[in-house]
Amino acid sequence: MASSFWWFLDALIVSVIIISAYCGAKKGFLGTLASTLGCVVSMAFAVAVSSPLSDSLYDSLLSESIRTKAGEAIASYEATDEISLALASNYEGVSITSNDVSKALSNPESISESINTLICSGTGQTLSQQETDKLLQDAFETTFSNRVNEMLPSFCMQKLREETKSSNEILADTVYAVVSGNSQTAAEFIETTYIRPVVVAVIKTAVIILIFLVLSVIINFVSGFLLKAILPSPVKAVDKFAGLIIGASLGLIISIVIGMGTDTLITLSDGNLIFLNESTIEKTKLFKYIIL
Repeated sequence: MASSFWWFLDALIVSVIIISAYCGAKKGFLGTLASTLGCVVSMAFAVAVSSPLSDSLYDSLLSESIRTKAGEAIASYEATDEISLALASNYEGVSITSNDVSKALSNPESISESINTLICSGTGQTLSQQETDKLLQDAFETTFSNRVNEMLPSFCMQKLREETKSSNEILADTVYAVVSGNSQTAAEFIETTYIRPVVVAVIKTAVIILIFLVLSVIINFVSGFLLKAILPSPVKAVDKFAGLIIGASLGLIISIVIGMGTDTLITLSDGNLIFLNESTIEKTKLFKYIIL
């Protein structure tokens, strides 16, 4: 039912483009051109300053508190005990102790191989390396996510799941960092690898939208005032038609900004909004093409 909301998103961007085209015709070519150029300049400036500004905002306002929360989550996580129980739960009657897991996880270069040997020797079964990696990934994710989700946004855990599933090396490094015994070092690793990229991307999008909107309003006001004072009357008819074309282009730019904001909202909500999620976006006929 939620995905039936897709038509509203398509209707939204069509409406934005039509209204912008109408406003462009009303303002005329020169006025709309000035507005469009103002939007382009505003967007270019916003994008140029967004990366250093978002990094600075994250480092000054969020980095320390996030590392503290991550450290608290890791300090309360009895890694070897919980991973050993999670692994053993897959094989009834087989004992996989925390000491066994601790030894297997002691070397980040061979964690996957050591876990494979541990399971095979305890069960008498032969497991492929891929099956072992899946078991380790599931055991770590299930146990560690319970700790992280209590203190950090759910989209941070989603990032961890995606990265550890995509790379066995990242999975091994993450497990080793968490079980190494140094919660501060582990917190820095988790924050740098999984949390920072997501949060900085969200801040960057918010900075781009805010700067774009503020500069666009200022440029439009100044240009409109100047053109109204100097534009001769005889050229106004042609000026209005050309303004319609430019206005439609401006509407497309505004639609892209709306798409960026929507994408950020889906990320922040971890895709759990009833009427606004990835499934809804995928069903749209037009809106899905403007999300960058």
